[in-house]
Amino acid sequence: CSGKNPGPRGPATLCGACGGRYRAGHSGPPQKSDDGKFHCDTCDKLLDSIVALGVHKRFCDGGKWRCKWCQCRADECSGKNPGPDGPATLCGACGSRYRAGHAGPPKRDDDGKFICDDCGKVLDSMIALGGHRRFCVAGARWQCQWCGLGCESADRLPGPNGGGTLCGDCGLWHARGYEQVALQDSRGRYVCDRCGDKISGTVAYLNHR
Repeated sequence: CSGKNPGPRGPATLCGACGGRYRAGHSGPPQKSDDGKFHCDTCDKLLDSIVALGVHKRFCDGGKWRCKWCQCRADECSGKNPGPDGPATLCGACGSRYRAGHAGPPKRDDDGKFICDDCGKVLDSMIALGGHRRFCVAGARWQCQWCGLGCESADRLPGPNGGGTLCGDCGLWHARGYEQVALQDSRGRYVCDRCGDKISGTVAYLNHR
C-alpha cells in the first residue's frame, strides 16, 4: 500500500486507500464482487482495484448529473464545463458552443441527429456538428480569396483582407510577403521568376526563393 493511516481502531491501522475511505466518512471497506472487483455503492460500477475505486468516487454522482443543454450523463461526455447556469453545468461539447456565443443546444431532427443552424446539414453527433461548423459559411462553400479553391479540412489563414480568408498554401505565400501565388505550368509546378526552375510544392518553392 501507499502508507499506514489512522482508522477507527487507532493510528497506523489502515492502508492508504482505506484511510482515504475512513476520512471520507466510510465505516468499513468497499464491497467486493464474486470475482474480487470493488463495488461503487453510488452507481454500482465495478472497479479492478481499491485505488481505481477511489479515483472513480471522486467524480461519481450516481448518474444524476445531466448536461443542462443536451441532457447527456457525465460518463457520456469529455468533461463538465461552465454554462449560463454556472460552473459544471454543461458537457464539453455544449460548453464549446456556449463559449462560441450560442444560447442553447443545436436543433435535432426526429432521429435525434444534429442540424446545422446555417446550412441545415444533418450530423450524427455534437462533435461532428462542431467540426462541420468550423468551415460552414451560412450554407455557402468557403473559398480561398486567392486560388478560389474550397478548404473543408485544412486551416484557413489570414490574408490581405483579414483572418480566415486564404487556404493553407496561399496563406504561406501571404506570410512571406507575396501579393499572389507564383505562376504554374501545365503540371502544376511553380515557375521561378528569377531562374525559370520549376518547383513542385509551395514550401519547396518558397525555400528555393
